[in-house]
Amino acid sequence: MEVIDMRAPLSVPVGGATLGRIFNVLGESVDNLGPLDTRTISPIHISAPAFIELGTKISIFEIS
Repeated sequence: MEVIDMRAPLSVPVGGATLGRIFNVLGESVDNLGPLDTRTISPIHISAPAFIELGTKISIFEIS
């Protein structure tokens, strides 16, 4: 298998448009649901938010 230097960090699409979609390791959609709005992408390795920026509200987290 050939290895290609992308000259950039590994990044994936983020935001509401990605919810419910399926992606490969390069951030390309593989679910045959058509094109994806990829205006916002983010590297997979980023700094965590500061503790003071985290919220403490209680909410139900629906996963399916």
